[in-house]
Amino acid sequence: LQHVPSLSISRSKILWNLNDDENLIPHSSCQEKCDPGEHRREIAGLPFYCCWTCVQCDRSSFSNSTNAEKCVSCEKGSFSNVNRTRCVAVSRDYLGWTDGWVVTLIVVALLGSLTTLSTISIYVKFRTVHMLR
Repeated sequence: LQHVPSLSISRSKILWNLNDDENLIPHSSCQEKCDPGEHRREIAGLPFYCCWTCVQCDRSSFSNSTNAEKCVSCEKGSFSNVNRTRCVAVSRDYLGWTDGWVVTLIVVALLGSLTTLSTISIYVKFRTVHMLR
């Protein structure tokens, strides 16, 4: 039998070029995984399979998986939650006739209508009067 040499690596003796306070092994990819609520966006000039940047989904879409390539749009009448991981239905609020904003708007509309009617009645009443020049 012929003796075949073997390779053995002792991880404790490997010196990585890292800061003293870090005791981590470097990763072999350009970017960490994108969390749920984010999607991958290509970095110009670099291969997409290796190098990307993570971008948060916008308010009308979500992503519930890691390393999503695109965000999924929410249905009409809903928007994504704070973490952008799912869609939440929009709550509908209705104004009543006695709410402060409604009463204010009604008063302003009535004052505008009364002013318009007063102006029209003045023109009708004095329609025969000639203007002095």
